[in-house]
Amino acid sequence: MRSANCGRVVSASWARILWTVENGCNHTWFDGAKAAAAYGDSMKWDSDIFIAYDPYATFAISTTRKFITADGESSFKGWSDPFALEEDALWNLGKNAFDALKISSNNDFQEKYADYIDGMRLHREMLSDLHGKGRLVTKNSSGEVIDPEWDKYTPDEILGIGWQIFEGVSEDDTSKNAKELKEHLCRSFLFVCLKMIERTLISYMLDHRGGIYTALSAASAFGNAEALISGDSKLTETRRKQAYDAAMVRVKRDPKQADKARVREYWDKWQKNSDLYKNQAEFARDMLEKFGKENNGSLTSTDTIVKKWIPEFRKSSSS
Repeated sequence: MRSANCGRVVSASWARILWTVENGCNHTWFDGAKAAAAYGDSMKWDSDIFIAYDPYATFAISTTRKFITADGESSFKGWSDPFALEEDALWNLGKNAFDALKISSNNDFQEKYADYIDGMRLHREMLSDLHGKGRLVTKNSSGEVIDPEWDKYTPDEILGIGWQIFEGVSEDDTSKNAKELKEHLCRSFLFVCLKMIERTLISYMLDHRGGIYTALSAASAFGNAEALISGDSKLTETRRKQAYDAAMVRVKRDPKQADKARVREYWDKWQKNSDLYKNQAEFARDMLEKFGKENNGSLTSTDTIVKKWIPEFRKSSSS
């Protein structure tokens, strides 16, 4: 397999790239709670932390070709083990991704991973900003414009959309920004691969549900990283389109986003006629009644409307 060489990109450089895109493009276009409960009260679930295995210990220190935790214990101690061939296949995939990151030490791994986490946060902020400014238009399967909650989307989905936005960066562009962008996307997909492998391990520990999806996502993320490094423009274009299409399938199938768009319509009407509702609480209760589960909607409480959607509506209206 081709070895991907991804150097470290500091957050400041990545922020500069995102600023360039936000101001220059115009595109239209696992159950963590369950895992935490299964692990027990001692584990506080955080999707950004490696819990089921430690990548550095597993791929840089151990000689067993097995997944282990930071203390050297088997990841599956006390849990249901995967079949040997399946674990070996996942281990090989993870090893290839880890080696492609060119990690020199545990501290180096932690620093690069922290940069990845920062980059994903900036990705989500970029998508929200572009959508709020009308530069990114997302629609559901009915063709209705929706406003996705990007924090609910997985990293590979976020990267798939972001990669498409950056398609204007030519494969033969040798500028500093283009080089840093490709390195960032490459490294991000490699970390996604490592994280999706962890989710696959957790699916084995629990009831095996979702394991096929997460394993395929891990392999796909590694394939995307290899395409970026290959220099093959046709391969890169194909992989980018596949990643984007997969992400947009999620957007189009998200029923909550259709309800959010409908709530936005009522909110806009309220802004033009203040007599419609006395306050936010009354507005939210009416929306829950209109688009709640009892009326075949997706809303389950007023909290999302009051604490998240209304502030977003206000921010996008004022921009």
